[in-house]
Amino acid sequence: MTAEQQLKLKFAEAWLRNPNNAFAAALSIAKNNSFIAMKMVDNWIFDDEVENFKSQLLDEYGEEHFLPSKSQMVREIYDRATASIDDDSYGRLMKLAAEMRGMIEKPGLTINNNHQTNNRVMVIPVGRLMENGQVDADDWEHTAITQQQALTQ
Repeated sequence: MTAEQQLKLKFAEAWLRNPNNAFAAALSIAKNNSFIAMKMVDNWIFDDEVENFKSQLLDEYGEEHFLPSKSQMVREIYDRATASIDDDSYGRLMKLAAEMRGMIEKPGLTINNNHQTNNRVMVIPVGRLMENGQVDADDWEHTAITQQQALTQ
């Protein structure tokens, strides 16, 4: 890959991260040299090789890869809030940043799992008790069948 192709690849990646501002994408890889960035945008914005690099990057990583992380989003909101001259905008932006960081608890559904039921069960042995205090299984089965037949008739 030539040096120009490597720059085109970097430009394509930066442009995917900032799709609405090709100049800002070019500035990020031109080390803030606006003359070089302007030349990149003028020459590469419709370049087939750049479009191919963008397609390859999207196929390889997916669109989600090029979106900002949560911390980057919070940083952007915080920077906008501190640069704001309007108190109302400052308050709304700081509230949004605090919510994104989990600093504000949202009221939600409270689930009470303290439900107690008293399931009282009385075990009545049916059938002949053996010497160890257990019910004879065969005798119990015969008694249960007889009882069920009487209930269904």
